[in-house]
Amino acid sequence: MIRSWKIKEEIKITLPSGRPIHGGTPHWGTIGDIAITFKGADGIYVNRNATTAGLLGSYRPDIVVMGWNGQNVIIEVRSPSQAPGTTAYRTLMEKIAAMERDNPKSEVRLYDLNGNREY
Repeated sequence: MIRSWKIKEEIKITLPSGRPIHGGTPHWGTIGDIAITFKGADGIYVNRNATTAGLLGSYRPDIVVMGWNGQNVIIEVRSPSQAPGTTAYRTLMEKIAAMERDNPKSEVRLYDLNGNREY
């Protein structure tokens, strides 16, 4: 089952069914704050498999934005456990590299937990 989240009837965000698979309240709050900035996109997918949004790859980005100003945007929000220098950070950067490789026409972004763009 795919659930949709509508904000002010202008934005439709597709959410995962069941419980989110990772991250706490601050992580999900940042994801929601970033997702709503893409008002006007053709589709916004939160914590869904890339193929659900029509992209290539077997990963589950925090946010996939389809059709934002003519481009697709793949977004990861870094949690505190993914601080630079950690194994989790290296794994995250490998995931970002794979998303870029598999979807060369998409823009890939990384944000910190405060919503600041890092990549």
